[in-house]
Amino acid sequence: MAAMVEGGKMASKVAKEFMVVTRRSTAMPNAGSGSNGANGGASANVFISVSEMDLDTLIGLSWDISGGKGGLSGTHGEPGDGGIGGKGGNGCSCGETREPQALQVLRAIGLDSTSAGVQPAPMDPVKSELLQVISYDVVDENEDKINEPGEHLLIRNIRVQNFEPIASEPLILPPNIPVGATVDVPGTLRTYIRNETVARAWNEPLCAKDHVSLIASFGRLNRAIPEFNMIRREIGIMYPLVLTSPKVLASVAKGDVVRFHWALKNNSTKAYGVAGGLRRGAATCLSDPQGVFNLSHATDGGREAIDELDFLEPGAEVPIDQDFTVSQYAGDYSYGDLRLDLQLSDPNPAVATKRVIMSYDIRMQVSGKYSHDPLSQFLLVVNSHTPLHAIHQTRRFIWNNLGLRVDTFNVSLVGSYTLPETQESVLRRYIGKSIIVFGNHFKFFDAGSRDPWSFLDPWEVSLLAKASTSFLFASTVNMQGLKGWGDMIAFPMYVGGHVEGHRAKTVKELVGSIHKEDQDVRVAASVAHTLSGQSASGTVKQMNKKLPLRRFATLKEGASSLAVIEGLPKTAQVFASVLGFSEGLQIPDYHAFMIVRSLPFYAQSRMFWNLAGKMGQVVPHHVLYGGLPGFQPLPNMNPTQFVIERKYCEAIGWAIESRIGTEVARFCSRSGWPHGIPGPILLDQLPLLSQFFKAAPQSAVITAAEGNEFLVQTLGTIYASALNIGFGRFVTQRVIRLGSRKAQLRPKILQAIRKALEACAPGHTATMLGAVEAAAKRTKDEIKGTKGKKTLGPLCAKRLALATRTAGADFVDLNTEINKISIKVKGPTASEMRTKHHGAIMGRSNDEGHAKAVLKERVVTDQVELDDIEAAPSPSTSPLVSVLEANAEAAQVPTLNTPELAAAAAAISTNVKATPVVAVAELAAHT
Repeated sequence: MAAMVEGGKMASKVAKEFMVVTRRSTAMPNAGSGSNGANGGASANVFISVSEMDLDTLIGLSWDISGGKGGLSGTHGEPGDGGIGGKGGNGCSCGETREPQALQVLRAIGLDSTSAGVQPAPMDPVKSELLQVISYDVVDENEDKINEPGEHLLIRNIRVQNFEPIASEPLILPPNIPVGATVDVPGTLRTYIRNETVARAWNEPLCAKDHVSLIASFGRLNRAIPEFNMIRREIGIMYPLVLTSPKVLASVAKGDVVRFHWALKNNSTKAYGVAGGLRRGAATCLSDPQGVFNLSHATDGGREAIDELDFLEPGAEVPIDQDFTVSQYAGDYSYGDLRLDLQLSDPNPAVATKRVIMSYDIRMQVSGKYSHDPLSQFLLVVNSHTPLHAIHQTRRFIWNNLGLRVDTFNVSLVGSYTLPETQESVLRRYIGKSIIVFGNHFKFFDAGSRDPWSFLDPWEVSLLAKASTSFLFASTVNMQGLKGWGDMIAFPMYVGGHVEGHRAKTVKELVGSIHKEDQDVRVAASVAHTLSGQSASGTVKQMNKKLPLRRFATLKEGASSLAVIEGLPKTAQVFASVLGFSEGLQIPDYHAFMIVRSLPFYAQSRMFWNLAGKMGQVVPHHVLYGGLPGFQPLPNMNPTQFVIERKYCEAIGWAIESRIGTEVARFCSRSGWPHGIPGPILLDQLPLLSQFFKAAPQSAVITAAEGNEFLVQTLGTIYASALNIGFGRFVTQRVIRLGSRKAQLRPKILQAIRKALEACAPGHTATMLGAVEAAAKRTKDEIKGTKGKKTLGPLCAKRLALATRTAGADFVDLNTEINKISIKVKGPTASEMRTKHHGAIMGRSNDEGHAKAVLKERVVTDQVELDDIEAAPSPSTSPLVSVLEANAEAAQVPTLNTPELAAAAAAISTNVKATPVVAVAELAAHT
């Protein structure tokens, strides 16, 4: 049998061989082993394409060019054809032919080729270079040590070090840098500081930060070397000249000549100005864009005043000032704007024009000058930061809606409540009237912020409030601060002078004397009574029980006597509104109600009864203010044609309800049992309630029972204030009625209402009295429905919110917030109170001195200097006597006898700072 085996690819053929077989067999013989495979073919060519114009720095780092592996082993070929059969044997013979067959033999992959092919020249990888800059200098172009916009920066003295070997040919880097060596790069780089592109806040000098970095790159590749820039040089960018903050007043008066101060400072190391070495021009320009001020040194009579800088040494500062007159034609309580620009020529000498490098926008309040109108019923105290719309809304309301006069005093023009012309307090001109103080913070002559009450003397305020002067702190911001100040007005006897009061041996005797005093005394200065041989604790307890609406402080005066010093009565009106003024021309109803509430109570009472039987949608001026001589109409006003809207008349009723309700609640609280006040004088111990009914008309003014809802509701609310709520009603009316102060007061109020109705509504008394009782019941039910404490106070706040359509409408009664009852003053307590009062006096004195010095420097109006003003000698009779008498006459209430009145007026006028417990020397600075 013959077989042919084909080797692997490219293998040679094997010659045929023949065999002679002697017997036939069914076994399959092996075809034989195949030959080795042929060698692999030649490798393919490798082409590398780099898209780069310059291949100067392209270096081959490693190559892999080994030959390919051998091919697979070949398979067996087809078997050959069978041979010719042999001769027949003996006996019998047979022949057989088999089908061609072949076996497949798998061989392992051939060995690797031993031929490496053509190799390139051997190349070793190289290390990367590491160049770093180690230092350089940054210098401004004009070398004044200021980097300003528009100027070039020069980068010099660049030093570069090679931290690793470099394999570059001289063509790439001609000055070959040895490893570790440092070289200086010759030449200078220039970079430009761009001018400002973003608007800078006014009143702020340019003070920016940036940095300088150096970048190295392959020249023709324009590729940066990242390791090169290891140093960032921080630079400050500013201008060489700056303006200091201008010194200006926050509020100026029309007609005043005001001096405006500022300074120009050179922060560079070169002189500036047209005569300086750099020949760079600089100037300051003060401009008045609105024409509110007349600049004394304006160019060609225009609205700009320019000061050219001639020469300014390095680091020097030159003061500059300009005078201007506040136009008489400017509106009262408006804003005037000035602009101060600093101009500097460009660093490039080719640019001759100046540019503005710093500006200050200054806004000042333009105020009217204070002028006293004796017929004014209001003093409005404003400051430099009082919102202008709040000032105008308040003044317009008093003028146009109430038809009354108002004086306006700007505390920021003076820095105190002292009039420069007379050296007296402006408040003393408004005894028994309304003083409205806006309660916002304001800047105080470059010495921080102040509150308006910080300049008020607690002693003076206490005496004025005792004399029926009403204080309203409008839209108060710092309520806690106001309450802290209010603590001092409750017992200001440690600062103010006293009028000697009664001398008694027992508390009963002293109380009896004071009770009698209430019948004919309306105003008195702070009174110190002397009580012999009594304990302070027992005296305080009796004073609280017998005189619940008055405050007293008792303290030891010697070994066997007590000083009983009277403080602020609990019926005095010192309160604060809590909401702000909204923008617009019309005053919010909430603030209108607050202003009406600030009217003196005697005036409110007379107005209320004037409305009896005459209440309509509007009420004529002469009807509402009838019987009040001080409430005169405005000039050129016809009082019969001027009318007041109904809602403001209703505000009078609400104010009376609020004040009498508070008085009754204070009178009946902590009264104990029995209450200890005799019935005949019970009503006299409530000054507001008794004053209200004394003002009732004595003639018939109501002709019909209908249409008097306003009158009925207020009277019903007053009566309801004495009604008991809940279980206390049963106890006081059925069990301990005779000893209950409220139970004793209730019928007296009802009797006073009946008496008033009998006089003003004869024939309709029963009907209207029934309506009043029904209104009282409704009010009582409303009180029950209020949340929290079941008193009239929350109900009055609710009615205020409904009447004014103002959520959260309320006010703070400072008389309720401060010390509530008479007190016993021990030694340490007295010392603390003296220290607190003395600290307030010294702070006020220092502030007034500072304001005086600033005004002397900045206001140059030809007027008498404040230091030269001497108080005129006091006349034998104080001018306040006539004021007190006039107010008492207008109120139609009993006044003081002449000696007491003179003493009270003198105490308020002279402001003597002597007390039984404080040495005069301790307060000499305030005197």
